[in-house]
Amino acid sequence: MESTHFEGIVKGAKEAVAYAQAVREGKPIPEGVRVHHFFAPGDIQAIREGLSMTQEAFASSFCLRIADVRLWEEGTSQPDDYASTLLCIIARNPQAALEALHRA
Repeated sequence: MESTHFEGIVKGAKEAVAYAQAVREGKPIPEGVRVHHFFAPGDIQAIREGLSMTQEAFASSFCLRIADVRLWEEGTSQPDDYASTLLCIIARNPQAALEALHRA
């Protein structure tokens, strides 16, 4: 294993520990700690169906590609970091996401 790969693994492990400690203690996530949200295929579909939207309406409303939504729901691919963040926002506060995305 190349040293850069090893260093990346060590960095990721340290970030995971820092994240877990912050969550356990009810503290904010430390600056610089990247959090990647994993979505199971059913999770994204549940978010969409909770909003009573078709795949097409969901993609259009939240500035996503319909092909990506289909692949995520099928479990063929995972959202990238940016899409994962947007999906988390949509799941928690869809109106805020819509307002931010469609503000003129």
